Amino acid sequence: MGGIEEADDSPIVSFDHKERLWRAGRYIGSATLPGKGAYPLEIAPRFGDKVLIDLLGEAFHFKLTEDQYTTNDTAKRFTVRTLMAIIWLAKLERSSRYGFPRVNVTETASSRFVRGQLDISGTVRRHPLLDQVVTKTRHKRSDLIVAEILRQGMNELRFDMIGRSILVSDTVQETLDYLNVIPSLGRRLTIRDYDSIRYHPIYACFKKA
Repeated sequence: MGGIEEADDSPIVSFDHKERLWRAGRYIGSATLPGKGAYPLEIAPRFGDKVLIDLLGEAFHFKLTEDQYTTNDTAKRFTVRTLMAIIWLAKLERSSRYGFPRVNVTETASSRFVRGQLDISGTVRRHPLLDQVVTKTRHKRSDLIVAEILRQGMNELRFDMIGRSILVSDTVQETLDYLNVIPSLGRRLTIRDYDSIRYHPIYACFKKA
């Protein structure tokens, strides 16, 4: 941890007095510096966008043509946020190959009819006159916590900014549409929620998405 923290404390930019040059180290991206006015700072990869995108494409399994990330329109410029969204989509593509994560849920109900597994102790405790029976049924349900994490991630990356034409395969589109019909938790996620997730091996890729 000490090595990571030390690396994270490295300056964003530094001035090389000997060469009379500003050097950015390992950082790329853009930011607005505080002050009396707006001071934009933009750090581009010294080897160019194409090499960076090709390297990331190899690592995260996506492919972009040059016309998908070059534009003269300032409002539609290819940004680090856009690149993060594309990487996120590529991960979602790989994760969704077997569908959306599901969990086993047990529901208990009281009725005059037996539907599912009869809960004898529950019946005697809840209906001592045996006018009804308690039954348990098991079924699979979409993992609400995983769905909420993905929705929050999509909102953070402002998915709408990259349009529907880049890397939105049929598989990804199906998953995104499916997210819209999964009920919301209606509350903020907690550390306990994250710790409670148990991924089936075929859904393990969702942990990285």
